[in-house]
Amino acid sequence: MGNQLQQYHQLIFELDESCTFKMSYPCSALAINKNGSLILTNIFSIILLIGFNGKSCKYISEVQKHKNAISILKFLKLRQQFISASSDSIIIWALNHNYGTRNKFIQKLQGHKDLITSLEIHHLNEDLMVSGDYDKRIKIWSMENIYGKQNSTQQWKCIHEIRELKSQVLSLSINNTGNQIIACDRDSFILVIEKSKYENTWFLKQKIDVDQLEGSGVNFIKEDKFIFQSNRNNTLDLYQLKQEGKYIKDDQLQLGNSKQNQMRQTSIFNLEQQILTIKKGNKLFIIRFEENNETKKRNGNNKKFEIKYLQKIVFKTIFFHRAITDDGKYLIIKEGVSKSIQIWKLKKGLEN
Repeated sequence: MGNQLQQYHQLIFELDESCTFKMSYPCSALAINKNGSLILTNIFSIILLIGFNGKSCKYISEVQKHKNAISILKFLKLRQQFISASSDSIIIWALNHNYGTRNKFIQKLQGHKDLITSLEIHHLNEDLMVSGDYDKRIKIWSMENIYGKQNSTQQWKCIHEIRELKSQVLSLSINNTGNQIIACDRDSFILVIEKSKYENTWFLKQKIDVDQLEGSGVNFIKEDKFIFQSNRNNTLDLYQLKQEGKYIKDDQLQLGNSKQNQMRQTSIFNLEQQILTIKKGNKLFIIRFEENNETKKRNGNNKKFEIKYLQKIVFKTIFFHRAITDDGKYLIIKEGVSKSIQIWKLKKGLEN
């Protein structure tokens, strides 16, 4: 990837100034569903549902079951459900067909002892979920069939817990196959957690020492590659799986200096458009990767990824949140100074 960023600068998303949603109160979580028709955000423990039709946003309803401030909101793609998390629990919600006031929670997951700082769901089957908290605890959840006398239901069940990190869990990611999870904390380690080939159990496969780098994000960008974000060095490190079954740092990208970032939200990767969004202080970096054809031919299956485009958005505050649709066509941002939810649209001609 190298350190030469200027040559890649190009608009990837454009702000639609005609489409905003005024929201004076600060939020701590933001999500948008796969087709971009529904936005979730929060005011402390209250979840707001906001409709979006591509041209305008409209308040629909709100729900509340958490006692404490919400830290995470996630949509499921295969079910009409969404997930919220705070320091008291993880809640699975059923969405009404018209997103009205009848949205209700269908399961409450407990076991975390502190603020839930990261949560990821396997995007293909949605039968695997991993969550991490401020208390250094990582929990792996599996969708299980629960059989009753007359019918059966599906519910989430915690099947494994890992406590190998020295500080709070900051970021989690699941590979496409769903047999590996990577995690990082703020101070010391990247963990590679792997599923057993023969049963539904998990074990620690690799522990990568990144002491003093102040990790803030990990994302699988391919089955055998992941990105690690360092706050201390302001870098992205590319790790690749080698023949001996271990991940080794293979490349590095310098992001440049930013204001000190005290916000928890870090990097989000959009698989369909190969877009990585990274929050660094008051800046949002938007990086698009592509596979280098010459490298691909030369190395066979050892595919190397290069940067195709890079966009940098500078805000007046570090207090902003963002989410992106599955197809990568919409990027939504809630920024504290403007007191509104902004809609950014993927520039025409850049769709994969």
